[in-house]
Amino acid sequence: MVIKNDFKDEWDAPLYTEDEELTPQKKLDLIAKAGIVGMGGAAFPTSVKLSPKDNKHIDTNIINGAECEPYATADHRLMVEHADQIIDGIRVLLEIIPVDKVYIAIESNADESIAIMKKAVKDSEKIEVIELATIYPQGSEKNLIKTLTGREVPAGGLPADVKTIVTNVATTFAIYEAVCLGRPLTRRITTVTGEPVKKPKNLWVRIGTPIESLIADCQGFQTKPYKMIHGGPMMGTTLNSGRVPVGKATTSITFLGQSDAQATERSPCIRCSECLYACPVSLQPILISNAYEKGDLKAAEKLGALDCINCGNCSYICPAKIPILANIQAARKAIKAKREGV
Repeated sequence: MVIKNDFKDEWDAPLYTEDEELTPQKKLDLIAKAGIVGMGGAAFPTSVKLSPKDNKHIDTNIINGAECEPYATADHRLMVEHADQIIDGIRVLLEIIPVDKVYIAIESNADESIAIMKKAVKDSEKIEVIELATIYPQGSEKNLIKTLTGREVPAGGLPADVKTIVTNVATTFAIYEAVCLGRPLTRRITTVTGEPVKKPKNLWVRIGTPIESLIADCQGFQTKPYKMIHGGPMMGTTLNSGRVPVGKATTSITFLGQSDAQATERSPCIRCSECLYACPVSLQPILISNAYEKGDLKAAEKLGALDCINCGNCSYICPAKIPILANIQAARKAIKAKREGV
């Protein structure tokens, strides 16, 4: 596909006409038509998430503003500058799935966004801002559900299995733009940060913009970067080119200096069990990693590889520097491919 720029920078016609009646189903269709996905990193189609088999039993919606990755502040800035629009997006969600309670979850270190969001919901009975402890990985979907509702998503299950849906704040804002303004998802806020960056910023970025353009907007580097990460240092993936485009789930681009990015040589596992203690979903990460390295996908699946939330705690804490998370991610990919017959 070749896209030619006419350089007029004009909006096309809205996704719906002014005289069109927007029923809850029409609004759900608009969310699909606008191309909205989970913008916290998962990029799962939002219209599918909002269409559970039985939406009448869903009683809780958690709006995820718990930005737990180090450096990332995109969701924080969005809540500070567009609180009212996020609330309008929540109202749309309430029409599609009329839950009993909506929790806006924000970590306690985000003082400004907490204050602004509390002011925005002061007249709402159903919507409540919850201040959470600043603990990584607090923003994980399953952790949020357990913290706020006491419910535990079963192994291999989904939030809907425990009467809950979780929606990122950026996704909620995109829903507002689609349903209230008739705009498709064409942009997002992305954090560009890290010690090497001369002027770290949060930028409104159009989907498809090359990362090298964002670097230029931040006036380049003050010191040589040794690692570029799509996302944060804990859950992100390493990039080797600035020509990679920003996607709908690009929450941040993080650059690390030499001291932070220097790889340490791997050594044998010392059976310290630190990865077991650090896992927030009570898996046995090293056993899954070992099973993958032995080529035993059946064992890796049985040990819960598909329940991993990709937080990276296991790799971070491992004194032997075993690439545990990378192995689990590879195992997940191989298991899913095998299921699909690829």
